[in-house]
Amino acid sequence: MMIRSFLLLSSCIAAAFSAGTFEFKETPGVVYGRIGGGAVMVWEYDLGESELLALSFEHFDTDGKFSVIMNIDANGIVSSGAGFPHASFTQPATLTLKPLQDSDAGDVKCTIYRTDGTSVSNSVSVTIFPDNDQKDVIITLKVSDKKVECGLQTIIDSDETIVVEVPVESDSGAPIEVNAFQKCGEGQENQIGPECTKGSGNCTFETSAGCHGFTEGLVTIRATVKHPAFDEAKEDTCSYTVQDMEISLYYKYDWMLACLSIVKKMVISCSLAEALTVLHELYNKRLFDMKFIL
Repeated sequence: MMIRSFLLLSSCIAAAFSAGTFEFKETPGVVYGRIGGGAVMVWEYDLGESELLALSFEHFDTDGKFSVIMNIDANGIVSSGAGFPHASFTQPATLTLKPLQDSDAGDVKCTIYRTDGTSVSNSVSVTIFPDNDQKDVIITLKVSDKKVECGLQTIIDSDETIVVEVPVESDSGAPIEVNAFQKCGEGQENQIGPECTKGSGNCTFETSAGCHGFTEGLVTIRATVKHPAFDEAKEDTCSYTVQDMEISLYYKYDWMLACLSIVKKMVISCSLAEALTVLHELYNKRLFDMKFIL
């Protein structure tokens, strides 16, 4: 009987504690924005058994200076602070700053007050970037560590391994998300490897030049670069032509014979230096294999 009473009491205490939980169910995390843009911060909370008394949003700038953004009573009436005319509130606890200013950088603190005298707070870091911090992106395509030109004239064996290099640039070093995709012919576009996130440097992706079951035709590589403070991602594309390895070898051999014939005529009519220049250009376009004549 005593054990049963103890278990019953424990269950009641646990139920009361659970019902009275006062906490945030959702917080914004780190917020990124650009000057002139906007930042939306969403908090979700559980009042437990008590009722809402008021909410407050406060700001601490990068030097630690404190300012009141706004206070909201239980009826939703807003009292705005002097330094934040660009702040707006949406129930239950969403704060929007728009247009963003340099001075908005720092920490924003949200506090929920209950009628029983208790409160809970959460702070979020706000980072502001200049409007020109997101740069254009240009894909670099490599085969066997050698850069190749984008375009239909570039022919790559379907079983070759290609490397896609995507530069990451921003004046601030913001964490930029980079993704690469491959589309063979009219087929589905597929992501190449996992997403790469960097503040600077290059993101590198590696894949086969052709797709499964696709060994001849047009292939398009697309890369996207997403700055955390901008809604739209920058992107660039690079296309090339793949062909079956056996066919490719045949055409390479045919090309080599043709190139050798041209070079022989140039040596006779022009000079060896000019002939070697032509060979070098053909090699750069992957139309000639220098090892063939070495």
